[in-house]
Formats: sequence, C-alpha cells, structure tokens
Amino acid sequence: MCFFKASDEANQLELLEFALNKKSIPKTSYYIGDMGDEGTLHDKVCLMRRRQGDWLVFYTERGGLSQKSCHSSLNDAAKDFFLRLAEPQSFWRFRDAWEKETGQSF
Repeated sequence: MCFFKASDEANQLELLEFALNKKSIPKTSYYIGDMGDEGTLHDKVCLMRRRQGDWLVFYTERGGLSQKSCHSSLNDAAKDFFLRLAEPQSFWRFRDAWEKETGQSF
C-alpha cells in the first residue's frame, strides 16, 4: 500500500489484509486507506489514517458514518478493525439481509 510511509505500518497493513483473507473476509466488505475517500464508500468497515496521524475505524451505511472510534496507534486501530470484520458483535450488521428476506424495514 503505497500511501503509508513507514515500513512498519506497511507491514502491519499487509499482515492485517493477509489475516482478513485467511478468515475469508471479502474485500468488498472493507476499505483501508487515507481519509478523503469515505464519501464514496457504502456499507463497509473502514480503517483510515487521518492527516493528524491518528487512525479512524468506522462503518459506512447509506452514506453516513457510524460506529466511529479513533486510535492513536495503527496497532489499536487494526485490532478494532479486525474484530469488527472477523467477529461481528452487533445484530444490526444483519439489518439489510433481514429487510431483504422479510420485506420489512425500519
């Protein structure tokens, strides 16, 4: 990933993506990058570096950002990001599938 400068960060991000691949997490369900692209993303868990150097983890849903958490280190942000994808902790992640299957909506 060329937009990250420190080789340690690049290695951490490569390891993170390797682990996501091993857990069979589809690339279509997440995004890793720098802040600025968030407005174009929908229904993804995102890990983004802010200009201040800290990291933001959030979920994009219907054009809005939710479940935001800010981390001062990539290590903490990557743990948060990985757990959101590998072990979903909220039944709300099933909302779209539920709406499609039942025909109901909120």
